[in-house]
Amino acid sequence: MTTLHDYDGVVTQRDNESVYVDDSLDDDLSEEDIHKGGFSFGMIYPAKGLELFPLIRSKQINQRDVSVLFAMMCLCDARTGRIRFMVKNLAEEFGIVANSLSSSLSRLKKVKLIAPFQESNGGRYFLVNPRLFSVGGYNKRKYLIHKFDSAFESKE
Repeated sequence: MTTLHDYDGVVTQRDNESVYVDDSLDDDLSEEDIHKGGFSFGMIYPAKGLELFPLIRSKQINQRDVSVLFAMMCLCDARTGRIRFMVKNLAEEFGIVANSLSSSLSRLKKVKLIAPFQESNGGRYFLVNPRLFSVGGYNKRKYLIHKFDSAFESKE
């Protein structure tokens, strides 16, 4: 594992699979700030990320879809891995119509980069494939992989 330091004193440790960042700036956040979304941390696994290129080249997804995927990662709840948003609101942020965003979500789901889930209270949330992007430690990622896969097992 390689340890790097940037000019702000942030320590980055890199191995073959992922990058871990110890951002000491988050230490200044109160518990209230954290629960309001002031804290967000997720890991992108580069080896899985490289698999996006053939999907774009083969036109299974497009560059807007990748932008939507990135936005979803940014909206992820760092404690649960869940992503909640209103399609209409996110479409407005992108400057596109809701149908275009829905098409992107459908393509991302078809190639198993995202999975939608329905909650018992009628709410809806998404997970990004935890093999590409995950929150928490080893056990959390293992749980999220199982949950993500279960969304496709019931339909195949």
